[in-house]
Amino acid sequence: MTASDVVHVESEDGASSSSIQRDRVGKIELTGIEVVREESRHGSAWELLFLWIGTNTALSYAVFGALIVLLFHLTLAEGLIATIVGCLLSSAFAGVVCALGKNTNQPAMALSRRTFGGVLNRLPSLVAYVNQLGWEVVLLATAVLGVEAAALALGDRSDTTVGAIALVIMLVGAIGLALLGHATIIAFNKWLTWILVVLTIVYLIVAWKEVSVHADLGSASMRGGGALGVIGGIILIMSSVGLSFVSTTPDYARYFRPTARTSTIVGVTTVGMGIPTALITSFGVLTFATIGSISYVNNPIVQLLAPVPRWLQIVILVPFVLSLLSSVVYNLYSSGLDLMVVGVPLPRTRTIIIDAAVLVGGGIYIVFFSKSYAGTVTGFLLMLAVPLCAWAGLVVGHQMIGTKLTRLASSPREAQAGELGGSATQAFVAAGAYVVACVVGLGLVSSTSPAFDWVGYIGGRASTVAGSDLGILIALAIGLVGGVSVAAVAGGRARREIKGRAPAVALVDEGAH
Repeated sequence: MTASDVVHVESEDGASSSSIQRDRVGKIELTGIEVVREESRHGSAWELLFLWIGTNTALSYAVFGALIVLLFHLTLAEGLIATIVGCLLSSAFAGVVCALGKNTNQPAMALSRRTFGGVLNRLPSLVAYVNQLGWEVVLLATAVLGVEAAALALGDRSDTTVGAIALVIMLVGAIGLALLGHATIIAFNKWLTWILVVLTIVYLIVAWKEVSVHADLGSASMRGGGALGVIGGIILIMSSVGLSFVSTTPDYARYFRPTARTSTIVGVTTVGMGIPTALITSFGVLTFATIGSISYVNNPIVQLLAPVPRWLQIVILVPFVLSLLSSVVYNLYSSGLDLMVVGVPLPRTRTIIIDAAVLVGGGIYIVFFSKSYAGTVTGFLLMLAVPLCAWAGLVVGHQMIGTKLTRLASSPREAQAGELGGSATQAFVAAGAYVVACVVGLGLVSSTSPAFDWVGYIGGRASTVAGSDLGILIALAIGLVGGVSVAAVAGGRARREIKGRAPAVALVDEGAH
């Protein structure tokens, strides 16, 4: 480390100081969950374009496209509508949450202390950590399945051995990149994006021609799911795309310059995350119309690649596996930050090692012991989407919608106090709304996985509402209302305090403690 790589900064409480490394490619990032100081902010919203394309141009989304048709019995048109709407809506919402990282210059679960307070914020932070860990396992397992599919295309039937070797190599690569941190991850995705775009276009042209010629639009399994079936498909796609990113996107916007615009962040996220996933997921829908089923339950990638020549299967699997590896790195980086917010008294470099150790066990289970890839993945997605949406709704409702309403209803001084100030009442309102949203939301979703068969307890798992998983959107709505209520509590407290104090009252950021 050189002197140019270190800046002297003031700690959060303003009473002490420490040195942190600047965000540099190829050097370990030492910044944790503290606020990124202005002299270290160098990023542009446009760098998100490479990050989202690099982490979302993955063949696993084709699997989700086939799954929504299979689970909700959608026609080809219904499947494509659900895919496009789900991808774009969820990506736009992920962009809105991402902008909070630029506004606060903190990672996601650290900035939510402004809403939940320091202690109660540990609950949603723990849920976010479990979400990141689960995604790491799912994505790593999917990458291993991709390597196994490539081995089968080459004629090698010893796919278990190949999968074990691939698991070790990808674990080492993912841990290394996550340890280096933000700048290196962004740089990795920049060169990966160009490879992915070129090869994905070639792949989709060849594969689309094959599947569109043989598509069986009259397949018995594609009898039409109706409006609720389409809604269910939209929600499953939203859960697998943008909503799965909401507790991580601010982590990559905290280094942005103050001049970065919220509209640009939302737009770039919608395009970079939504367009690639919509294209690949739509291909999965069309592929299912061709094959009519997914017979390779433990490795659906094999059958999704069937319409194209073997040589192209091998060529396209390399960047797809790299994209999945990029997604593992993305989640591993954020999960290390989440552990710090939960209260683990270790620096980011060590929390990542802890997380990686858990990832090894989960990866081994889902690759070599899980009996149903589809059931495990969808069950996990739908269950964790509820608390994630509840958290995102609360934070957006409080820190975006609620603060704007506070500014309109208060004097400038009262509005500033309401935005910065925190109280036990505010924290309990936020935690109460979060719990209510989770309880109601989980009671109105369904799961095909035995591990999650306890959800859907309101009206039964076979009910129309649970079957379409509307509980996820209901949890989001409750969170938004709860977030606005938190802002109202903070604004009312600010007005009472200012009336009872001298004009020179100091404003203190209590919400971060």
